[in-house]
Amino acid sequence: MKKLFVCLSLFVLAAFFFTGILSAQEKINSKLPIIIVVEMDPGEVKNEQGVPDTLGMTMFLSNILYQSGRFNVIFPDERDAKLKEMGKRLASSGDDAGFAEVGSLLGAQYIVTGKIYGTMSGVNTQHTGIFGTHYYNEFAIGLSFNIVLVETGEVAFSTQFVSRAKVKTTGIPDNMPESQWEPKWKMSYLSAASWDGLRFESTERIWKAFPLTGEIQRVEDKKRVYVSTNLTLSASAKKVKFEVMREGEKIVHPSTGEEMPGPLEKVGEVEIKKKSKDPFECTADGLYLFKVNKLKDKRNPLIAGDICKIKEEQLRVKKELVVSIED
Repeated sequence: MKKLFVCLSLFVLAAFFFTGILSAQEKINSKLPIIIVVEMDPGEVKNEQGVPDTLGMTMFLSNILYQSGRFNVIFPDERDAKLKEMGKRLASSGDDAGFAEVGSLLGAQYIVTGKIYGTMSGVNTQHTGIFGTHYYNEFAIGLSFNIVLVETGEVAFSTQFVSRAKVKTTGIPDNMPESQWEPKWKMSYLSAASWDGLRFESTERIWKAFPLTGEIQRVEDKKRVYVSTNLTLSASAKKVKFEVMREGEKIVHPSTGEEMPGPLEKVGEVEIKKKSKDPFECTADGLYLFKVNKLKDKRNPLIAGDICKIKEEQLRVKKELVVSIED
């Protein structure tokens, strides 16, 4: 089973390695903060040589961060090459001060430490009830990581959860060789589902912790506006919707007479779409063209300075595989 897990982990991570190489070559979005994974404990995950796959798991987490669209990610190869040029090396495990120094040297706003944990092998279980005995295959992988502000050492985001895939089968006895398993119930499917569960859930949690925002810079007509935003360069999203907010009437303090900003009020919605797999296109001055979807009051069009906030419904990732998440 250990050999199986090593092969599966390499198979599942291959796509992430490829994406990471492409990602590092894409144009940097200057509006996004720079982030580096400085420590990743691979747990029981091993590479082809049978040693802990620290690099593979660092790539896995780096790609999650990149594909979330909230950061410019310095990948491990670029990180190590830059440190070598400076005559430096990555800090040892647990050296928080050393990790912060690495982040500072490489111009990062955030550093990340993470860990893979939990059940590292598939298990076969059975349940007997009033409708008879049913057999299940299960696979579970845990992930925890902290995103830390380089300047202050403050933990900006922390999460930990287990991704569990479970599917009913016709029964696979523990002593049956893998070659005799029914192909559709091979543990590789459950392993892939669990890894995808880590990726999907991490993305969802990052989105909620680091929501997209923007500001309308200019209005082309009543139906189109140009927005400055930290919009993801990733090609994964096909459309992005913003709620457009505007500051309401100023509030006067009853005692001091001081004017205070009024509450934000929703005035409309805008959306950007694309058909291709390429990143969203922006203008030479870094603005994105959004179509106006809705106006709360047609007599009150959108104007420059209106604030854009990501719609809450987009902070959920569609999970198509059989995956459950446990904190």
